[in-house]
Formats: sequence, structure tokens, C-alpha cells
Amino acid sequence: MTSTTWTNSWTSLMTQQSLTHCLRWSRTCTLTTSATLSSWTQGISSTQPEGSYWPYDEGLRRDVFIKDAEGKTLIGKVWPGLTAYPDFSDNATHEWWYDNLQRFHKKVQFDGLWIDMNEPSNFLDGSTNGCPSNSLENPPYTPGVLGGLLRAKTVCATAQQKQSIHYNMHSLYGLMEAKASASAMKRITSKRPFVISRSTFPSQGMYSGHWLGDNRSQWKDLYTSIAGILTFNLLGIPLVGADICGFGEEPQEELCIRWTQLGAFYPFTRNHNAIDMKPQDPTAFSPLARTAMKQALLLRYSLFPVLYTLFHHAHVHGHTVARPLMFEFPKDVRTYGIDKQFLWGKSLLVTPVLDPGVDYVDGYFPEGLWYDYYTGNPVPSKGEEIRLHAPLDKINLHLREGSVIPTQMPNITLWVSSGQPLHLVSALSDDGSATGDLYWD
Repeated sequence: MTSTTWTNSWTSLMTQQSLTHCLRWSRTCTLTTSATLSSWTQGISSTQPEGSYWPYDEGLRRDVFIKDAEGKTLIGKVWPGLTAYPDFSDNATHEWWYDNLQRFHKKVQFDGLWIDMNEPSNFLDGSTNGCPSNSLENPPYTPGVLGGLLRAKTVCATAQQKQSIHYNMHSLYGLMEAKASASAMKRITSKRPFVISRSTFPSQGMYSGHWLGDNRSQWKDLYTSIAGILTFNLLGIPLVGADICGFGEEPQEELCIRWTQLGAFYPFTRNHNAIDMKPQDPTAFSPLARTAMKQALLLRYSLFPVLYTLFHHAHVHGHTVARPLMFEFPKDVRTYGIDKQFLWGKSLLVTPVLDPGVDYVDGYFPEGLWYDYYTGNPVPSKGEEIRLHAPLDKINLHLREGSVIPTQMPNITLWVSSGQPLHLVSALSDDGSATGDLYWD
């Protein structure tokens, strides 16, 4: 087994571009590549004087907003204050959305869209005028939703959209916004669109990735994020990750180190927290923590050719990127309940530390020969749990026998890294064979 060499440069946190720590409700987030990710909620402010705010004025002129049961523009409340809601089931709204994005892109040349609050979310229940009292708003059966009402913290079930009433369209809102956003980004940048959405629905992986929503700076949230990324990969949304270090509350240094190590292996990697929390990017911590986080992120960048190839297979064949062990070892029943480890593709086994105050981790190794990624030392297994040394600056990574993976020397951004030398890491099986592939465009 051969290994790659790492440079000593700083890197940051994103699958396709390098996203720094962002404030949640800012309009844009600065990238270390001098690019931006533009953040858009679905609520369009309705309180400016007439003629002073083009998105709302033009939206009214083109009749693109969701209406209440009486046919008037439904007004709720989101971060900008009193807001109207674009009806993304209407093609006219898609064109209005494109025009808004294009106008903003002329001012700030953002590279991707972060669409949020698109459940759709509302700080009110229904609207400023409430909702009618009928069988749609108060059906004979209501699922266990927040507030016990269909309209709780969203728009009225009786709200009118182009295709149907909101009762029939609610779960599709984020999908339709993602579709409109992806289409607009293609037209504006002439590149593959990069969109991250909070609300999702089946087929959304064609248009956007996803982050797992608001989490907390707690060890259990670190642990449950693995189930989250595996679930969304199974659902056809492979570009997924959790907010590294936690969105709410303030993380301890040890937790943030371990989360950065795990997060380096999320398909979508982002450190993100609430606007009123203390900074939690690597530079906010001790030199030891910064070094450990830097090593984890450089490791991710060095493995980008692997990740890129896995996303190609996900796009063409519907494969998973982050993969549960049972997918590769379906006859090994001990893999069925494993939710503390996962694979990248068929070959790379990730075994993170998920508990405080330890320098080891117990990982299950399916039968066969595995290689320590850092040392090349073989780890033979009969299908057993093995205790691994895991100091604070290390995440355990093992390569499956019979595999060849492409790597590259990492640099400060993926754009620069893509021009660095490529390497092949071979993990031979007992008969001396190994196979792998690379997609590079």
C-alpha cells in the first residue's frame, strides 16, 4: 500500500467550493476561493414602500405569490418581517426567481445557492389574517406535527397555488424551489448548479443537496449525524452533511475536533452555527485543535478524486457516496445495526470517535484484509470488533483489500488542488490484485 504526501496549507470546508464559517441569516457567505454562496429564504419582504423593492413589486406584477383562501396575497412572517411566499408550482415564478438571481449575481458573483426556511416556514400559524375554519385546516386526522395543527408555523392548508391548494402541495415546496434554483443557476453560470436546501422530497437529489437542519453542539448530535447522511444517501440525495460542531449551543474544543474529523467525511462538509453563538471555526481554538482540524481537512482534500468519482457514480447510476457497511457485506448480519461507522464507496472504512475523553475507538471490521490508511499496516479480520488507537489528532481510516483509489496533493482550495499531482493508493488482496477507477473531467 502506498500513501500520498500532504502539503502544509490551510483548507476549509466544502465539497465543491471552500465555504468558511457563515452567519446563518446573512444574505451571502464568503468563500475562501473569493466566491460566495448566496443565502435565500423563501419569504419575500412585503413592508417596503411601493416601488422601492423590486422582488416584491415585480412579484405582485407577475402574480407569483401564494394567495389566501380569498384570493389575496398571503402574508406571513419570516426573517425579513412580514413576507409573501413565492408559488414555485407556477412556471412564471421560476422566471421571476431567475430574474431576481440574475440581478443579484450582477452585484455579487455567487457560485451557489443556499435555500432555507422552505418547508415553507412561518413564524406565525397560517398568516397575519389566520386561516378559515374548515375540514382542510382541521381534518379528521392530524399527524403529530409541531403545534398539532397543519398550519402551525407554516402557511394555511387552504392557501391557493397554481397547481392546487397548499394542502396538496405542502411537502413539495422545497423540491419545487430547488428545481427553480438549479435551473436558474445553470442559466446564470453555465455550470453544474450548486444548491443546498433544507426542505427535501423524493427526486430532489437531481436538483440540490441537503444539510440536516438545526442541530446542537452535543456528542449525541455528532453520533446521530451518521444515520442522517446514510439515510439521505439511501433516499437519492448523496450531497448531504450536518452542521459541523453544531448549530445551537457552544461546543467544547474536543467535540469540535472530533466533529471536524467526522465532518471531513460528510459528502457535504460545512462548519456552521447560529448568529449569536461564539465562533467555532478552527482558528477559534488552540494550536493543537487547529492542527488536528487542519489535518482532517487536508485529508479530505487529498481524497477529493475519490469523492468526485463517487459523485459521478451517484449521478450516473444512483449509487451512494457515504454507504452503510451492510450494503457491501449483506451476508454479514453483524453489519446490519452499525451506525457508528460507514464507507466511502466500496473501499474506505471510516471509524470516528463519538465519545468524549477517550483515545481509542472500537470498530467492526468485516471479514477480510484491511489496511491502515496512514501506515499501510494490514489489519486481518475474521469479522470482528477491533480496538483502534485514536488520539485527538486522528480519525481512523482503513482501505479494503483489492482496492485502488486515486488521491492528490491537497492545497489551499480545491481549484488549486485539482492541478496537483495525482497518486494511486493500492491495497492488494492475497492474490496480489486490486482494482479501482477515476472520473476526471
